[in-house]
Amino acid sequence: AQKAQKDWKLSFDVFSDPENELAKRFRVAISDKEGYPNGMAQPALIILTKGGEKELFNWRIQPSVMNLGGAKDRPHPKDVLDLVKARLSGQDEAKFTEIRAFDSAYLKENYGELYAGVEQYVSSVGGEVKKVFEADVAKGGSKIKIDSAS
Repeated sequence: AQKAQKDWKLSFDVFSDPENELAKRFRVAISDKEGYPNGMAQPALIILTKGGEKELFNWRIQPSVMNLGGAKDRPHPKDVLDLVKARLSGQDEAKFTEIRAFDSAYLKENYGELYAGVEQYVSSVGGEVKKVFEADVAKGGSKIKIDSAS
């Protein structure tokens, strides 16, 4: 974790959690996966104040066919940052009832080359995964509902 923090020049702490203790504490989904004796924690984003006394944002994914096994419908980083800044400064957060999802439609619109690779992979998998992917792109983007501050 420290090597990743240094290599990526991150200004925040990075933790390694091979036993999934933090994942369990923050109610993150843990899936069985070969090569992971304690399971594999699924994507989540939990932002706390520096002292950890207040939760500013939380999002956890439960993998399903509808979210391509947890690969789509993640919160858009800029929207999360805007919401956290509003909560930290005490601003009215009424406009944050939902935020954009970083999904297939967003990927297609903003990252064409990456989207093409994902599209090729999804086509090779086919079936229900391909249907979900195509429907996601056709609808033009998803939103994630936001709960009021904790």
